[in-house]
Amino acid sequence: VQVVYMLHNIHFTLLYVPFFYIKVGGGYCIGPVCEPHYVSFNTNLVIIIILAVNLTGLFNLLLFYRHQNLLLNSSRLKLSNFVLNGKNAICSVTTHNTAMSLCILAPLNIIPYCQMFAQYRVTDIEANRTMQLASCIFISKSRNYGVISILDATISAYIIGITWLLYMTFAISFTIHICKIMNDYANMR
Repeated sequence: VQVVYMLHNIHFTLLYVPFFYIKVGGGYCIGPVCEPHYVSFNTNLVIIIILAVNLTGLFNLLLFYRHQNLLLNSSRLKLSNFVLNGKNAICSVTTHNTAMSLCILAPLNIIPYCQMFAQYRVTDIEANRTMQLASCIFISKSRNYGVISILDATISAYIIGITWLLYMTFAISFTIHICKIMNDYANMR
């Protein structure tokens, strides 16, 4: 998680430095890899989305593993009971945990692929039509910019919104249950 967070932070704040235009469905960037046009805005956007969604997934995965480790062996929510030398293993890699890891991380990676598909299928005519709807001064200043069609931007916003809502619900519910479990352990003493 720390490595992905560091990569995300370095890319977003140092290399990419994006400015998003929500009405246009795009934006421009002024980072050291963007301004000289080494890497396109669209490619940088896909990279930052991949890093962001995997960071979210890994955070939720850590919550899931912590939740599984705190559960009593008799709990109905415990996916597996992995015992090593008479003690519960801290982080076991079993079939159930691996399956849950894939269930947490795989759906998140749909977002970058949807974004890639939307960005690389937009035609120049659609891009010009989209940019006419808002004043895009970054074009005249020869910035490294990218836009997608309004329909694709709307679809992407819904996909991101629903996914974010699901994963935040997952994180909040697991956090609340972890707090309850910790409180129960404290009351057992």
